[in-house]
Amino acid sequence: MEIKNILICGFGALGIALTYKLSKNACVKILVNELRYEKYNKIDYSFNGNKIKPCYILPNKNFTADLIIITTKFEGLKDIAKNIPNFINNKTIIITLTNGISAEKYLKNILKNGNVIYSYY
Repeated sequence: MEIKNILICGFGALGIALTYKLSKNACVKILVNELRYEKYNKIDYSFNGNKIKPCYILPNKNFTADLIIITTKFEGLKDIAKNIPNFINNKTIIITLTNGISAEKYLKNILKNGNVIYSYY
């Protein structure tokens, strides 16, 4: 499966690095709420001195992701789980880089659609 559309959930240091690297070969969108949409659009972002222009998407918009990468803290996982279902189809791969050993299990229980894979084992 070719990965063309990527949704990143969490735009801290890891989310910024992944956006910079992955957007060279894929359409990368950053999931944000309305408050963060307004805030983030006013900030100039860079990664290792290279400017990046993130493409933000609100939870109610349409976008089918081939890959969803979750980089939030564990506390943010509940909000992410309720905000990503309309970006998922039966071929979507979901990976969480969230600290903790129960993030994948939690997502598998909540999300009936999509393939949650382990980022470690």
